[in-house]
Amino acid sequence: MKELDNPKTGKRGKTVSFRARYGQCSRDYVQPKNPRTDAQRLWRADMGDVSAAWATITEEQRLAWIASGSQVRKKDSLGRRYSLTGQAHFVGINSARVRIGREMLLDPPQPVLFDPNPVEKLIVKVVGAHLKLYLSVCEPLTADIMVFGAAPCSPGRMKCRKVTYLGLPPAPVRGLCDITKLYRDMFGLPPIGARVFIRVRQQLNGWESGDHDFSAIILPKPALAPSRRRP
Repeated sequence: MKELDNPKTGKRGKTVSFRARYGQCSRDYVQPKNPRTDAQRLWRADMGDVSAAWATITEEQRLAWIASGSQVRKKDSLGRRYSLTGQAHFVGINSARVRIGREMLLDPPQPVLFDPNPVEKLIVKVVGAHLKLYLSVCEPLTADIMVFGAAPCSPGRMKCRKVTYLGLPPAPVRGLCDITKLYRDMFGLPPIGARVFIRVRQQLNGWESGDHDFSAIILPKPALAPSRRRP
């Protein structure tokens, strides 16, 4: 329900406030679903390990993370700017690294200035009886490319929603990264006529760039033109 009120977000009692496309809204609180998938359980275990690691580093390392975090500026959902605590900075950097299979950093890394997004577009190809999904990239790649995907949806949808982390793409071959297996292992192959959304994000030493979304519609394989016989 849209309402006239001061900007606010979060749960209070049995009401949840949030900022929507058309202004301040509120709704009744509903217990979210918890399917406890293998991916969810693994991610929660990794987050628990990263959070627990904060207590195992030295005091000098904690002070370094606190100093580094104070220089990191973020925005909350209401657009207000704030700095990170040392623990939040440590967990943010290392949870990002653990997610892609990298070891944790015990000392804060230097800030990173990312190159422009190397992914140019999402390409769908039909090779024989097989459907292939590729990311067209500029080489060389200077950071890890995290690939997220959404379940196949209506071709009329124009905005990416509810993405799931799929993994890191294989090395490009002639400028193309084959992400077919990453997508198929999570969602299966998309049907003809569906739209596929892919989101990419660069990561280097735990720092993450902004997101870039790409989409493509799965079109049927063109029919071969009938051959013409000469009279």
